[in-house]
Amino acid sequence: MKSGNTSIITSKRVQKYLKLKNTISERSNESQSDDIVYLDKNENPYFPSFDRLLPSKFQKLITKYPDPMSRVFLSQVSKEIGYPISFIMAGAGSDELLDLICRTFLDCKDRILSVKPTFSMYRKYAEINGASYLSYPLNLKINRSTGIATYSLNETDFFEQAKSSRILILARPNNPDGNVVSKNFIEKLLNLNILTIIDEAYIEFSEVSSTLDLISKYDNLIILRTLSKSHALAGIRLGYAVANPSIIEVLKKVKSPYNVNVLAAQLGSLVIGSAEILENIMKIKYSRDLMVQKLLKLRMSTKQFYIHLSQGNFILIRFLNSQITNSIYQFLLNSQIKVRKFGNELPNCIRISIGTKNQMEKLLKSFKTYFEGN
Repeated sequence: MKSGNTSIITSKRVQKYLKLKNTISERSNESQSDDIVYLDKNENPYFPSFDRLLPSKFQKLITKYPDPMSRVFLSQVSKEIGYPISFIMAGAGSDELLDLICRTFLDCKDRILSVKPTFSMYRKYAEINGASYLSYPLNLKINRSTGIATYSLNETDFFEQAKSSRILILARPNNPDGNVVSKNFIEKLLNLNILTIIDEAYIEFSEVSSTLDLISKYDNLIILRTLSKSHALAGIRLGYAVANPSIIEVLKKVKSPYNVNVLAAQLGSLVIGSAEILENIMKIKYSRDLMVQKLLKLRMSTKQFYIHLSQGNFILIRFLNSQITNSIYQFLLNSQIKVRKFGNELPNCIRISIGTKNQMEKLLKSFKTYFEGN
């Protein structure tokens, strides 16, 4: 992809769209009960303090339309990641940005290539925008002596599939298992000159480095970030994309005028680079690693499940069969703990989000109670 040549990557639909200046947006809501410990959506339990933002300032903010370019927020992001604002665009969560990218750069019958299992919305955004979606299966390896399960990617085969795809998308770390594809392989894919999206929703919880340094080298790379996970702001819907300015400029023309609300932008600008956020991330990483150790110890006596070592704020647990999976899921729910249970793609798995110390202790106690009685 040559820098600045947006006509090559922009879909025919969007070329017409840019002339009409129409916009589309979708929203969804889900209510929750305060009586249940929710460990199913990878939410961050450590909410940052906003002492610097007074209620009177909130009142003043909401009477005005937001800045269409979210410049206050993006200036903070720019300082944090080391790229000018021209390389960054804000969105109502990385979900909106992913949908926007698909609408902008896909035509009917174009193909998105990703892996499975991974974030389910990749397929949805491909299909609602008229594209096909190919999910390349990851290889599952189980070590019965250690109790550790691992997904790996056949890079040679994936590379061959990539050659005939319009867009490549990889979550790094991957959701739901928390594995991380190598940066060297990402560079190999980028050299195909195909638009490549790296979803770094969980990168702050990882021990590996971000791919942000590749932005200056490859103008066919888009990195997605969200404040939902590491910054505990899932409810305000705020994220950003980092890419070559030629891509960012096209996306800005396609997005709705006020896609990021004033409160989201203001709160986001306060937490970017916050020492409190970094401390909370360390708490979650410590709790995750400690929980893995304790679950592996419990597994030694039960032999009924395996653990995926995760680089995210969650742990994927794989049981011997779907009967055990369904049974423990219901047992936890009866204990007022909600974890994530998957459908046909992962019938033997549950995913546990890392919560507070007390929440994780409650979860571990319920696990022990279940297996001691079975």
